[in-house]
Order: sequence, then C-alpha cells, then structure tokens
Amino acid sequence: MKNTVDPDSCDSIFHKPRGNPRPKDCLKRALELIDYEACLKEQEATRNIDIVSRRSQSICCGGTLLSGLCRGPL
Repeated sequence: MKNTVDPDSCDSIFHKPRGNPRPKDCLKRALELIDYEACLKEQEATRNIDIVSRRSQSICCGGTLLSGLCRGPL
C-alpha cells in the first residue's frame, strides 16, 4: 500500500494530475474479497509445512499481480 498513489495526486516527473484511479480502494476491496486476514492467520498456522505441498492464490489488480497472498495445505 505504501507504493500506491493517493487519489488526485500529481505525477512526480511531469507534474500532471493522475486523476482518481482509486488503486488503494481497489486493493482494499480485493483483500476483503479473498479474506486476507484469515489467509494471514492460516499462513502463520501452516508456516512449517513444506512449500511443495502449498497452494497459493493470486489476484490481478490494475495490472499488478499479487501472488501468494493465501497459502495453505492442498
């Protein structure tokens, strides 16, 4: 979240307004849809399981792939 832009911010190079793409809102909604908090708890519980026996979920938001947000046993 720290690298995403704020709504109505300006481009740092050209100093032109970016508009309001709402990427932070999109990411927050995506995390809600995949139940990110539960995924974090599940990941902590299964941290010692061999990585080969894990599955991962990926989402694509605004051209950015967020991979491995939720891992657990098959």
